[in-house]
Amino acid sequence: MHDWQYDDEAAQREYDERWSLNQSIYWLKAVVYQGMRVQLASQQTCKHTNSEQYNTATRMEEYFFLNACRKAHRWLSGLNLSTPEASRFSELEADMKQVRNNREHDEERYGLLKNRDESMRKVEAETKFNMTVSSSVTVHADGRYLIGGIVDLSEVVSAAEALLPSLVSQHNDYWNSRFARLAVDPEVAESYHIEPRFRQP
Repeated sequence: MHDWQYDDEAAQREYDERWSLNQSIYWLKAVVYQGMRVQLASQQTCKHTNSEQYNTATRMEEYFFLNACRKAHRWLSGLNLSTPEASRFSELEADMKQVRNNREHDEERYGLLKNRDESMRKVEAETKFNMTVSSSVTVHADGRYLIGGIVDLSEVVSAAEALLPSLVSQHNDYWNSRFARLAVDPEVAESYHIEPRFRQP
């Protein structure tokens, strides 16, 4: 991580734009990566069925997923993108922010530190019963994985995956062009490239 300050205003602006783009790519990749981890954690089995949420990593991975979504939205907001892919991801922000913030402060709604009630919301899927749930609940319905009853895991990951290619290309093309003008070995430019996915551990 770098923190540069330029005397030239235009150079500083260009650097800030590159930084915002790179961070947006990083956190979109984190959304995809954490989405995978949520899916894997949700497949864990536990013999203690009545206390399952305390014996698997699912809830923790969901929380990290929501945080990655929040970071991605915050960095993307500075880029002012107007593509259909960017609009699609942006449209999901309100629900993700609501569920993330409620889970961040759930000790204020439950347990010994409770000082307020949490509003309930209707599950955004066809279910056998007309369900209303809090942000702390995850619902499996119609083949969908709904965090807080409203954040569709697959929909969010798909939106992030759709937005990533254009941003990664923009970043990589910038370095290719910059070093091509300097007649530098292409491998130097490639060393600045960002891959579209995190490598699996």
